[in-house]
Amino acid sequence: MNDCATSMLARAVLDAASHDGLPVLLVRHARTADNAAKVLVGRRDVPLDDVGRAQAQRLQGVLAPLTPSLVVTSPLRRARQTLHGLGEPTVEPRLMEVHHGEIEGLQELEFRSRFAAFLEEWTADPEHTCIPGGESLGQAAARSYPAFEDLVAGHAGAGPVVVCSHQLVIATLLCRCQGLPLARYGDFTCRNTAINVLSYREGRWTLLLSDHLDHLDG
Repeated sequence: MNDCATSMLARAVLDAASHDGLPVLLVRHARTADNAAKVLVGRRDVPLDDVGRAQAQRLQGVLAPLTPSLVVTSPLRRARQTLHGLGEPTVEPRLMEVHHGEIEGLQELEFRSRFAAFLEEWTADPEHTCIPGGESLGQAAARSYPAFEDLVAGHAGAGPVVVCSHQLVIATLLCRCQGLPLARYGDFTCRNTAINVLSYREGRWTLLLSDHLDHLDG
């Protein structure tokens, strides 16, 4: 882990805490074998692979010195394993990944071939287009954003809040925090163990660092 990566993250957290803001670190879980194979994981409760476990250790190495006062995870195993070394988390079911319905478990190329018509509709309007047998982004936002805001707004701890969730939910939350339409979710790449730093103050969010992955350098 390089010192530059640590200092960039530490500066963002300090900036988030300025003017009585609460630093909130929203992170994606580490890698699974399905992520590596470009398989749509959805809500299947798969564990981290060997690479993912190493990624999680590096992530914990940069988060632990920040002394989080609250650690929150999705109930899925890959999220809980990612923050395992930071203590007993609060498990929030509403931060589970978007329900993938019929596309869950498909390899990406197979999904694009079999569900081309759905993908076209989803690309045009992900907020209202439901995954066959699953959720739309609007439905996912309706459960995940209130949970996210309630956890943060009701927290009185002195240290940062760390939340581990999943790619589509994180993109959805970042859109909602910034008042952006959910059609912009593709603006927010979130790679495995990437850190997004937000400041929360009196109901207002500010995004200070996005898709930060320098802790995996080297």
